[in-house]
Amino acid sequence: MGDPLSVAASVAGLLSLGLQSTEYLYNFYTACRDQHQELARVADKLGGLLESLQIIDEIVRTHTWRHNDQSIIQNIETSIARSEDIIHDLQDETAKFKKEPTDGWRKKAVVVGRRAAYPFKRSTLEDLGDDVNNFRDNLSLALQTLQLKEHQNTQNDIEAVNAIINNIRAQHVSDSLRQWLRAPDATVDFNDASAKRHESTGQWLVQGPAYTAWLQQDNSFLWLYGFAGCGKSVLCSTAIQHTILHRQSSPHSVVAFFFFTFNDHLKQDASAALRALLLQLCGQISGLESDLTRLKESYNHGTPPVKVLLEHLRQAVTQCRHVYILLDALDESPPDSSRDKVLSVIETLRQWQLPSLHLLVTSRDLPDIRDHLQLPTLYQGAEHVMLNNDSVYQDISRFVSFKVDHDPQLQRWGQHREKIKSYLTQHAGGIEKHLEKCLRSLPQSLDETYERMLCGIESQEEAQRILSLLCYASRPLSVDEVTEALAVDIDDLECYDPSSRFTGGADDLLRIFERWIQLHNPDNPWYTKVNYQKTAKDRASATYYASLLGLDSVLTYILSISAVDVNTQGGYYGNALQAALANGHEKAVQILLDKGADINAQGGHYGNALQAALANGHEKAVQILLDKGADINAQGGHYGNALQAASANGHEKAVQILLDKGADVNAQGGFYGNALQAASANGHEKVVQILLDKGADVNAQGGRYGNALQAASANGHEKAVQILLDKGADVNAQGGFYGNALQAASANSHEKAVQILLDKGADVNAQGGYYGNALQAASFNSHEKAVQILLDKGADINAQGGCYGNALQAASFNSHEKAVQILLDKGADINAQGGCYGNALQAASFNSHEKAVQILLDKGADVNAQGGRYGNALQAASANGHEKAVQILLDKGADVNAQGGLYGNALQAALANGHEKVVQILLDKGADVNAQGGLYGNALQAASFNSHEKGAEGLVFKTHFLDPGTPAALKVRPSKAYRHPTLDARLTKQRVLAEARVLVKLSGVGEVSVPGVLSVEWDAGRKAKGRDRQQGADGRRGGGAWLLMEWVEGQSVKEVVRAWDSWHRHGRCSAEEKAQGQEALKALMRRIGRTIGFLHSKGGVVHGDLTTSNIMLRRSSASSAAADGEQQMPSLEGDIVLIDFGLATQAIQDEDRAVDLYVLERAFGSTHPMQEHWFDTEVLQSPHGYSGSFKGAGTVLKRLDDVRLRGRKRSMVG
Repeated sequence: MGDPLSVAASVAGLLSLGLQSTEYLYNFYTACRDQHQELARVADKLGGLLESLQIIDEIVRTHTWRHNDQSIIQNIETSIARSEDIIHDLQDETAKFKKEPTDGWRKKAVVVGRRAAYPFKRSTLEDLGDDVNNFRDNLSLALQTLQLKEHQNTQNDIEAVNAIINNIRAQHVSDSLRQWLRAPDATVDFNDASAKRHESTGQWLVQGPAYTAWLQQDNSFLWLYGFAGCGKSVLCSTAIQHTILHRQSSPHSVVAFFFFTFNDHLKQDASAALRALLLQLCGQISGLESDLTRLKESYNHGTPPVKVLLEHLRQAVTQCRHVYILLDALDESPPDSSRDKVLSVIETLRQWQLPSLHLLVTSRDLPDIRDHLQLPTLYQGAEHVMLNNDSVYQDISRFVSFKVDHDPQLQRWGQHREKIKSYLTQHAGGIEKHLEKCLRSLPQSLDETYERMLCGIESQEEAQRILSLLCYASRPLSVDEVTEALAVDIDDLECYDPSSRFTGGADDLLRIFERWIQLHNPDNPWYTKVNYQKTAKDRASATYYASLLGLDSVLTYILSISAVDVNTQGGYYGNALQAALANGHEKAVQILLDKGADINAQGGHYGNALQAALANGHEKAVQILLDKGADINAQGGHYGNALQAASANGHEKAVQILLDKGADVNAQGGFYGNALQAASANGHEKVVQILLDKGADVNAQGGRYGNALQAASANGHEKAVQILLDKGADVNAQGGFYGNALQAASANSHEKAVQILLDKGADVNAQGGYYGNALQAASFNSHEKAVQILLDKGADINAQGGCYGNALQAASFNSHEKAVQILLDKGADINAQGGCYGNALQAASFNSHEKAVQILLDKGADVNAQGGRYGNALQAASANGHEKAVQILLDKGADVNAQGGLYGNALQAALANGHEKVVQILLDKGADVNAQGGLYGNALQAASFNSHEKGAEGLVFKTHFLDPGTPAALKVRPSKAYRHPTLDARLTKQRVLAEARVLVKLSGVGEVSVPGVLSVEWDAGRKAKGRDRQQGADGRRGGGAWLLMEWVEGQSVKEVVRAWDSWHRHGRCSAEEKAQGQEALKALMRRIGRTIGFLHSKGGVVHGDLTTSNIMLRRSSASSAAADGEQQMPSLEGDIVLIDFGLATQAIQDEDRAVDLYVLERAFGSTHPMQEHWFDTEVLQSPHGYSGSFKGAGTVLKRLDDVRLRGRKRSMVG
């Protein structure tokens, strides 16, 4: 290569040859593309290739290369040189198309026939298509490099400008000097003007001769002038940017600028401009700050006159080789008070005749400015540029085209956009502000469009009322209905005035609204089949809403229509009567009852009308209902029956009324099981006493808490506990979530209740419930006082049972060091086996509670004890990425290669969960990478199992698609160096295409949400023609593929469930809230099961890598904090989205589906051991989960049992 900053002539010639051949072939196939789709496909491919070649050719011929562009030139040359054989192939193809007949009529006939047929032969089209594909692949490197370099150059320029702007701001100058100068900040105006500049405009100026001469010539001056609003300030900011960039290549150069402005009096006079210029130069010229500090002292901190400021500016200018000063908008300095001094300063600057000074100013063409600048004739010399020229008009045209093409409000005008561009350009008169005004005058949004239409309506009051009716109507209204509705006075809903009816007809409505409304024939199928049916299904009735809001007059009118059914079902409350009752609208209740509302109708949140009234304490309404014959013992709704509703909310009078009316005091059902448990759970002692006096069974079983005593104990209502015990409650009764009352009180740290129960003979060691026994419940929740009370009463410190096996393990799991210490001091067996985690050390290690781990080890815990889900403490800590705990365990002698547990060993556990730092720690300690066993068999297989950030055999990055506002996920499959290049390229391509096909297929399955595919690409390899094209010119192999997908905003189910588990264990919430939280989590698990069922059945796809990391909830955050800082239950709402289909297959075999479920089951158990018992009942067996998602689900679940058996055998062998 002769010239290091140009493309070699041989390569340029080769490029020209390829361009000519491609252009000929493109024109040929374009002319006949309509004859067959294969011809059209080839034409499109050639068009894409031609466009790429033209771009590169334009750059090669016209681009001015920078000194550091050597690598780009090499990439262009390499790309073209690699395609030499293809270019010659294309030239040969072109020659065959043009082949001329030889002498002799027979030979001529044969040649002409072959020439005519050749372009359409399948082999020709296939070869041509391959050549084009390969050629474009080769060019892609050059195009990408050029694009990247252009972006890099732009970024570098921006960074350079910003860096110098920071110097110009002189932020390092002393505060005292800055305060003394009180110089206006010109960078604010510069940034504002720069932000208004449209890309590629203004280049004519900075690349033109006038500006170039101003940059290079000594003592140069340039005046830009034009009409008001023509873009002078924007052009000035463009000149400032390019001057700053020029400063980089010109040593000893500085830049300063100032923007005069009519709307800020601090930026209008000569003193302000000079002070701003001096402060900017302080940040760029050494020693100037000291000079100005002396000046400040000599003027006793007062402001020096303009003459003195000018003298110091002159001294600063003489210290540099080039000083570029740019002053914008001289005309915005007031003519009567300031402009003369500003112009005098400019005149003085020019009279200095300093070679290093370069002065650029902008303004309107005003006589006083022209006189001071000594330019009586504006058409001579090169010291001025008039902005009323063709270049400015071209900038205007570009700006208009961009605005019209990209403004969302103009997209709908389609074919009219060219006319809009032409009109705006012509009528802007070359004035940018006029153009902006034209564009701004268009409606900026649909709302503004409607606003203008509304302003054109003459009958404003009638229009407002009618539009309000149409907006809030649950279905299209008839003209008669509009007429009647207007008879209701909006300001007085009690008043129905027939004289206020709209007297006009349909034509009058159309006259008032013109384009606003449209009348439909009632027989129109759209009206009857689509709109009305959808409304009837999805919305409650007008009667319901009138009752809900207590709009009695409206309700009366609606019910006067004979077709209205007063008992129509719908809405949260089920029907209109319940809606009125729940909100205490007594008059509406009476209206509905008078119209025949069914007092015992079932449905809605409360189940029936009586329960709705009782739940909200509306005693008058209760009496009305009872007088009307309401069924006092009707079952249904949240509370099960009326008595439970009244009891739960502490309405004593209502309870007494119901009992007097014959309510069954021991009726079963509802959330609390019976009325006594409801009252006890909420601490309503008087109601508890009333119920007991009426014969309530104090030991009745059922409901959330199992019995009334457990309900009162769980919520710490000591008085209710005492009342129940005095009435003979069985202190050791079993049942409910907590198993017994003592465990309920202990779990929630109600020490007084604990003491009362123990004094009444509660069995301190009773087994059962979630925690196994009371001591374990108190230990788990770190209630030290309750722990101490129980131990003092003889609780068995080593009692086995419950999820955590024993109290020490429960306390260790939650890192309650004080409870751990109490238990150890009382003789707890530190190595006791049992529970989910086998022993206390493993439980503490699982949750990375380093203090608890250290305490246990210091007290003699066996660091290598076997048992539990993870086999040993080191594996538990490694599986969850707890580096500190891992290090502590290893330092204490943990066996880095200990076998057993879910993952087989600690290394597999860390690899499977993507904890790279832990992996490195284990390897440094000698972990065996070839050890066999566990869930994945060996470390290599475990490494392929990972989270959202690392997909199957690929890496996932967050990027954007088309614009920064559209986030996207980029999944990269790198090439494998250990595979043959051809095999690697083929396998990588097949796998990325397979994943893309699965995603596209599933995007059509409504019940399964997956990321949408945005783009896919791979290194297609090269067809060997004349030489091996598998390697690049530099000898390095290519390869790899990527898949660009929609980015799923939200959290993985793994993160959500762990957040929920933390809230459930540590959050300060009532037992009822915890119960509701459990139901919410179960509902989520059922939704997951159902989604997987649809994936298997309707999608016909097996995921291959189902974990809770690959199941997302599409939403913004996993949890939020309460106002008082307390932890809230994380939201479990959101669309379920399945991700990472890198190992997916399109399969319908029951065996494949069962294996898919087995992988998820094992992953779920290892990640969420506390919720594992719900996996089978909710995800798999629930009729709302996998089991009920398709007919063949039962067969798959039976096959899953076989797969589980094989899995256990494998684990035992491994």
